[in-house]
Amino acid sequence: MTPFRSIRLLHVAPFIALLAACGGGSGASKKAEPDALDPATACLTVQPQPVALAVLDYITTAEPKPLRFLNAVTTDSALPSAAEVVVQDKGPTFYWLPQEKNQLQIREKLERDGDWPTMLVVVRGDEVSADGSHAVRVGGSYIGQPHEALVSPEKRYTVRCQVDSVGTWVIDPGAGGE
Repeated sequence: MTPFRSIRLLHVAPFIALLAACGGGSGASKKAEPDALDPATACLTVQPQPVALAVLDYITTAEPKPLRFLNAVTTDSALPSAAEVVVQDKGPTFYWLPQEKNQLQIREKLERDGDWPTMLVVVRGDEVSADGSHAVRVGGSYIGQPHEALVSPEKRYTVRCQVDSVGTWVIDPGAGGE
C-alpha cells in the first residue's frame, strides 16, 4: 500500500463507522417506532381497575356517607377483589353472608360498636364494550342504625381508557347518576 492510500483510509474509516452507527444497518437492528396506544388494550394492567374506580366514586359520593361497609360475599353481587381493597381502604369491612345466622352476628357486632352508617355495597354489572370501555352498575343499602333499610340509588358508570402518553382509567363526565 502506498502512503497516500493508507492516509486516505485513515480518514475514511471513521466516516464509515459513523455512517454505520447512524442508520443504515439492517431492519432487524432498527428499533421499531412505538405504535400508538390502543384504548381497548392500553389499560389492561392499570390500577385501579374500572369496577374499583366506580365503587370508589359510589361510596365517596353516597349520602349519608358510609363509614363501615359490608361485602355480599358468596353472591353474584360480591365485590371483585380490586373493589374490595378500595372499600377496605375507606373503612372497616365485614362479610355479609346470605345465612340469617351470620347476618344476625354481624348486626350484633355493628350495634355493639355504635351507630355508624354502614353500607352493603353491591356491583350489579360490569359490561365491557368492543372499545374496551366498561359500563359498571353499583348500588347499596344501609344496614343497622341510624339508617336501617335506606337504599342508596343505583348508579351507572361509564369507565373508559384515556390514552395520553400512558393509559389511565377515567369515569366519563356525566356518568354516575344514570
